[in-house]
Amino acid sequence: MPPPKNDKVFHRTKFPILLRFGAKLLWRPAIDAAMRSTIVTFLSIALVMIFLSSGLVNGIAGASGRVTATAPPIGGSLTVATGEDPGLFMPWVTETLPNYVFDNSIWAKLLTLNAQEQIVGDLAQSWTQSANLESFVFNLNPNAMWTDGVPVTSADVEWDLLAAKNTTTTFGTALQHLVSVETPTAHEVIVNFSSPTSAFIFANYESSNDILPEQIYNNTIYSYSTNPADLGPFVVGDGPFIMTHYVAGQSISFEANPNYFGGRPYLNNMTFLIIPSLTTAIAELQADQIGLIFGPTYSFTPSAITQLEQDKSLNLQLVPGEAPIRLAFNNRTQALQQYPFLANVDFREAIAYAINDSAIISAVLNNTVAPSSFYAEDQGVYDPNLPTIPYNPSMAEQLLNDVGLTPGANGVRLSITIPYYGNFGTANAMAAVQQMLQAVGIDVTLVTAEADTFLTTYWEGPNGFGTNPIVLVAGATGPNPLSADTLYDSAYYPVLNGGNVSIGAVNALFTEAQATTNQTQLTQIYDNIQQLLAQYLPAIPLYTAYHVFAAQSDVQGLNTFVPFTYEYEGLAQLYLGQAVNTQSSSTSASISSTGISSTTVSSNTVVTSSATSTTTTTTTTTTNSTTLIAAVVVVIIIVVIAAVFVVMRRRKPATGPPATNT
Repeated sequence: MPPPKNDKVFHRTKFPILLRFGAKLLWRPAIDAAMRSTIVTFLSIALVMIFLSSGLVNGIAGASGRVTATAPPIGGSLTVATGEDPGLFMPWVTETLPNYVFDNSIWAKLLTLNAQEQIVGDLAQSWTQSANLESFVFNLNPNAMWTDGVPVTSADVEWDLLAAKNTTTTFGTALQHLVSVETPTAHEVIVNFSSPTSAFIFANYESSNDILPEQIYNNTIYSYSTNPADLGPFVVGDGPFIMTHYVAGQSISFEANPNYFGGRPYLNNMTFLIIPSLTTAIAELQADQIGLIFGPTYSFTPSAITQLEQDKSLNLQLVPGEAPIRLAFNNRTQALQQYPFLANVDFREAIAYAINDSAIISAVLNNTVAPSSFYAEDQGVYDPNLPTIPYNPSMAEQLLNDVGLTPGANGVRLSITIPYYGNFGTANAMAAVQQMLQAVGIDVTLVTAEADTFLTTYWEGPNGFGTNPIVLVAGATGPNPLSADTLYDSAYYPVLNGGNVSIGAVNALFTEAQATTNQTQLTQIYDNIQQLLAQYLPAIPLYTAYHVFAAQSDVQGLNTFVPFTYEYEGLAQLYLGQAVNTQSSSTSASISSTGISSTTVSSNTVVTSSATSTTTTTTTTTTNSTTLIAAVVVVIIIVVIAAVFVVMRRRKPATGPPATNT
């Protein structure tokens, strides 16, 4: 029989309207008991489906300690091809791509970036900063321990910062105005500067700021070239991996650090094979002899990328880097004495008119690189609408004549040497630049150097660019634009400013940028900086290279590993397992740059399973949503069927004898 009209279940609860309507419908006289029983059965099944997919069961399971998402598997070995040998394992000495991946696997930093390029704690569980950006307080993770069994303490950080201040690294330059480091407790560090220094926060997550063990390096840091602690495999670290083997020029092996404070890495061990030839590395990958090509250590050609794209058994990731490739002009005294026209903006404009950067990107590099300006798109201040100098060889020749560089009998106006770092597709690009400059009467000799040699000779060397009038450089180590100012800022980065560029108005804006971590304010400041750079042309932007990662289909976690390729704690996120929503070829877009607007920042230490768990959770959520939709559809169908039966029962003519009144 139908429920009474005053039944609280149907009139005073907050049942979903659809279900309440369906339940009322079942008790109409037109529905017989058998039909009602069938419909109730189907409704019960649908309700269970909704219950399961709504997250209620997940919530109960979570409360009871059960894990509903499948965690990445622990174990397995991964063989990786790298194109360069790190030589030394010392972040203060070698700021090159192969060193980033190794150093940041061995040591931790105070801060790091997550896969969304947000600043999060590494050694520091939380931190605060003063309103004037002159004082920073870090609270260290008490579980951090060196691989020799000694706890990581504030004394390590104090020693490290004071010693790093004397180095010529990006981290060292960010510490120029450091005045003191206080250690009130074993896990609290207070860092004080004499002026606003927002670069300190940003530099903390970059490549050269790994915190080193005081008990190993104290009083020996300046003998790093012979220090066994730098040569491996005797390195004492606190990062996700422990170095177990190193043969120069051949291979480097790591195993998971079981005591890593951020959580044990998924892989048991990794072996990096030093394979200088990209052709050989690709052949080894396609033959399943290696699992991953560490692309940033190779100079990928368009044909090599096409070859990998066509192999559908591989997972290819292309990620725009944070380092614009630029032709930089030399402003050092010795260079100006030999080439006085370097000081004339007309000469610099002539070089810009002579180079067809669009053709280099499209025809020479087959769109395997991204357009660039003075800053990379991933640095948050990139201005795609900044006026550029178009390709115009006739204008280039006119300007060269104006500065006194007229062609000789052989048609040559000037003979120069341009050094470059042979990576990021620069070999093909520089061959094109050579031809374009020769077309306007500038004879160019190209000189290539491997990473360490180029860095120490032309970048951090005491003579910078030397007397070379033009040098091809990259010059950024992170998504924040402050890290790219090494090429333009003589006030904060004099040692790393290889071309000795000094533009007063630009330096003043850099100083202003040091006083804020607010992204909106930084963007406005850097809009003004880029307008000035376009006017003075201390460099000519060509493109921003993609970082290329090619892997076997069972190598998972690349989506976490590659968004910011200078942060190689991501190696701890790699695991071997079944592919989940893996495409054989994909291009990943970089996420917007990081900025801190508040004066107090707190973050949990990065947990190694967080990023891959996010992927699993996303997949689960998608599945649950699909189930929920299906369940709701089933309920609607059942209600509609019930309604149809009611209507049919009402319209069906009576077959019995007519009713009689008594």
